Order: sequence, then structure tokens, then C-alpha cells
Amino acid sequence: MVVGALLGTWLALAPCHGGLAAEEPLRIGPALGVPPGVRLGLEQRSRFEHLENEFHASAGPNATALVLRTLVFAEFSAGPWALGLELQDARAFAREGTPLSPTLVNAAEPLRAYLAYRTHDVWAAHDTLAVSAGRLTLDLGSRRLAARNAYRNTINGFTGLHVDWRAATQQVTCFAVLPVERSPTGLDALANNAFALDREATGALFWGALASSAVGAGIALELYVFALHEADRAGQPSQNRRVFTPGVRLFRQPIAGAFDFQLELMLQRGRSRASLTGSDVTDLRHEASFVHAAFGYEARLAPRPRLILVYDRASGDGDPSDRVNGRFDTLFGARRFDLGPTSLWGALARSNLESPGLAFNLTPHERLDAFGTFRLAYLASARDAWGPAGLRDPTGAAGRFIGQQFEAGIRWQVVPGNLSLELGAAILWRGRFAKTAPGTRPGDPLYVYSQVTGTI
Repeated sequence: MVVGALLGTWLALAPCHGGLAAEEPLRIGPALGVPPGVRLGLEQRSRFEHLENEFHASAGPNATALVLRTLVFAEFSAGPWALGLELQDARAFAREGTPLSPTLVNAAEPLRAYLAYRTHDVWAAHDTLAVSAGRLTLDLGSRRLAARNAYRNTINGFTGLHVDWRAATQQVTCFAVLPVERSPTGLDALANNAFALDREATGALFWGALASSAVGAGIALELYVFALHEADRAGQPSQNRRVFTPGVRLFRQPIAGAFDFQLELMLQRGRSRASLTGSDVTDLRHEASFVHAAFGYEARLAPRPRLILVYDRASGDGDPSDRVNGRFDTLFGARRFDLGPTSLWGALARSNLESPGLAFNLTPHERLDAFGTFRLAYLASARDAWGPAGLRDPTGAAGRFIGQQFEAGIRWQVVPGNLSLELGAAILWRGRFAKTAPGTRPGDPLYVYSQVTGTI
């Protein structure tokens, strides 16, 4: 019934907008006749989601939500200087059985408020230098450690300094920021979409540097190191993470008729604690790792079919009784592009996971594309947790096999640059661990969503 209702919504909307195509996307600034040096933007996304057979241990049997996210942006520039402001309004309605959190709700919040200095021809011809200070969002490298969230209803914010230099084939980025903690966190306030101003996590500092360069034949090399230092504050316990994450990424962008690839390796070293509880004051040695590998090929055919072999491994804590934390921490990264939808779903996370898979993309029309991924999902360590579900077998007797996840979706650019529709679904066929671990639930989880995004 849920899938039928979503398809009905999709088909009902399609004829209403099919004839609205325009050569150039409509933008609110030029439409209002704003003066030079002023940029305006508005985006509104509405998504209906339903999850059958919940796999989260602390949730009800099913979950439904209508999540809305509105972004309003304005920037005023004069010469090399610019002043920008972006407001985020993220709300959730029709929340039957939905476990609420600040990942869904963040009403009327200043997402960005910054002063920027931008110039060019600094160290090389046609290079650019941008320095931004204030409330910021971050998209760094592969986005696996720091990202401006695209699918999730709320977006990570930071306060601090960001410096970015770019030339034709090179880039260097440095940053030092305080993570922003979203508010409110109380269930009643979240249920009422209440407003509360977000605050910086003054006990935490996130900093790092990234450099990338072309190395020939369309291949680029990226080197980076990110660091997070945090400490407990009054009423705000933390894992006291003091971790360094150096990494390397070698990749080639997809090109029709050619093979592409992406290889990324990260190591994590430092100190952390096993949990967020205030009573946990034991510092553990943090030793973790992450590997991502993808090999793809796009054929020179009309629908532009592309197949990708993928593999991800994020280490887990092999022995919960020792004084080493081996669970990889993805910090402020996004995972939708690798591991499937998040929001009410998010069955796979970049922690204690080993997952090979096969992905595909099809583009039968310039306005229409389809995508899908089939993955086998295992725990990297049988004695560590399946984090998203909150399930764990300390004995390891339930094994490592979480199950098989398949996700697929279609995207239609009804009015390119202005109006898009997306419909998708994901299913997890439970494996031995997901069937037998203490506290598990019966039934294979199924997730469906339909979303409309308007941008001007």
C-alpha cells in the first residue's frame, strides 16, 4: 500500500509540471532585479519516508515521517570581500513511530554566517584563494570525514576558519573549526519542531589540511590529515576523542568508454573512550582503519550504463575487554553516496563494517537517471556492535553476517535546475547476525521514500 501511494503521488505530480521546461533555470536574484554583488537562493525539499520492520533496537515496529528542509541564502560582495548568511529550517511531521533526533529537526537555524575574502592570481596564473571565517559548512575531499549533508534532513555546521587555494590541477585546503551542536535535543521540543539556537561545542576542536594534484592520465592524488580533540563539559559527556586521521585517495573520474576507479585508505590513531556515558572515564588507545575501493566502467551506449564494483571496510573493536578501541570513527562524514539512504534508514555505517557490492547507473534521458546498489554486509568484528541497529553479541556467537542490502531509485529533472522528483527504496534481507543477535527483531526491513526538491 505504501509503494502504491508513493507511485500515485509521483504520477499525479508528473503531468502538472511536464510542460514547465525552460532553457535556463529560474533564479530568484535576477528575477527580483537585485543589484550586482548580491546573490540570493532558495531551496525547499519535501520527502515522505516509511520504514517497515524497524531494525533499530530502541524504535517501534514501523516508522513514518514527512520531513521538510528549507534553505535560504544571501551573499553581499564588494570587491574581494563578501558577507554571507544561510538559514536552515528542518522539520518533521506525520511522525508515526519515528525516533526523533536533531538529525531530523533543526528549526529556523543560522546554518552559515561568514565573512569571506576572495582573490586570484596569488601564486600562479589564474589561481584562486578564498578565506572564510564564521559559521560554515564543510565538504572536504571524498566527503567521508567531513561533508555538507545532502540526504539527511539537517546539515553539519562549524564555526571557525577555512582557507582554500586552487589552481588548474592543484588544491590545498586548511581549516580549524568548532563543531556546532544542534538544538533542541529533548523529545517534546523535537516533536513540536521547537526553535533553539545551536551552540558551538567549545570543548572540541576539528582541524586539518588536504592537498590534491593531478598525476597524469586523468588521475588525481589526494593527501590529508584531519584531527579531532574533544573533552567533557558540564552536562555534556563525550568520548574524549583525541584522534588523528591521515589518509590518501587516488582516483579517476568516470569517463564514457573508459575505466574509472577510486582507492582510499585512512588510519586513525590517538585516544578515545568506549562510550558517551559520563561514568566512562577510561581512556583507550585508538587504533582503527578504513578502506574504500571502487572500479567502474561506463559504456558508450544511449542509456549510458555504468557498472561499479565496490568494497568498503571500516574496522571494528576486535576485543571489547582490552584497552584498545579499534572501531573506526567517520567523524562528520556523509554516507548516503556509499552505503544507501540515511534518515529513517541508515542500516549501514562506516564503522565495524565489511561490505563488497555491485552498483549501477543508467541515464536513458538527459533529465532522467536511475541508480542501484547491491551489497553484502558483514561485521568487521563479530564481538563489536552493528552500530546503526544498536545490536551486539559480546560473545561473537551470532557471527558476522548482517545481511544483503539492495537499494534503487530514479531521479527526474522535471525543470532542470528548478524542480526535481526522486523515488527510491531499500531492503535488508537479514543474515545470521541480524536474525540471532540479542534484542533483534523479526522481518526484513523495507524503506521507501518520495521527494520533491524546488530550487530558485
